[in-house]
Amino acid sequence: MKYYLHILMILFWCGQASAARVHAERETNRAPLDLLSFFNTKDSIIAYGFHASNSSIMIIDEGDNTPRYGNLNSALQKNFCVAGVNGGFYADDAHNSPMGLLISNGTLISPLSHQGFTAAGVLYVVAGELKLERRQHLSTDLNKMQQAVQSGPFLVENRKVVPGLNNRARDKRTFVATDGQGNWIIGISSALTLHELAVWLSTSPRSLGIEIKYALNLDGGSSTTFFDRESGDYQPSGKRVRNYIGIYHKKPKQSF
Repeated sequence: MKYYLHILMILFWCGQASAARVHAERETNRAPLDLLSFFNTKDSIIAYGFHASNSSIMIIDEGDNTPRYGNLNSALQKNFCVAGVNGGFYADDAHNSPMGLLISNGTLISPLSHQGFTAAGVLYVVAGELKLERRQHLSTDLNKMQQAVQSGPFLVENRKVVPGLNNRARDKRTFVATDGQGNWIIGISSALTLHELAVWLSTSPRSLGIEIKYALNLDGGSSTTFFDRESGDYQPSGKRVRNYIGIYHKKPKQSF
């Protein structure tokens, strides 16, 4: 495949400065990074980066029946989050029942699933630490998790594209990724195959300034939604979404 590169947008890295170009806003704790498209001039990825030392995730649930928020914008604003995306898969039933583990603020909403490609990995918070692990290798008791969402498939593992990913069906995608050293990204893409998205993320160092070690696919298609409240970049979903992943800045520790 021939690759076309073009500058798509600026991603603000909240936390430690990366190896990418840093401009005058660095002193405000935000370092812009150029994002590139790897497939053609119509493809795009929008992402928000943060470091786990000063930011974390919150799982925001819409509930079974009447939506608590109605959209990502409202959900983030009411939960004091600075950015977010849609979260895990959910069933096409009257309650939009979550498919797989879902824990919000310590409350278990849906149990762990043990089958299906959408149950491959779990993004969770335990004792303030953000982790992304395969379902089979979970190192934490579910009762100790403060936040958790289960999804799949894995796109990148140990810095390599996961074998066997679909390379035919193109759709909008949502993902979460980390370099394994505290840097994280949540983002969405235009209509790509799972394999194409995995290739983009696995070859990310030049465009993102970090080397993606693990990346997990989240719900996509018409559920795809993204909002960066700091830049105002908002991509609404095409239908009701069951849950969201919100990013919030941790409060600085007080010194006396």
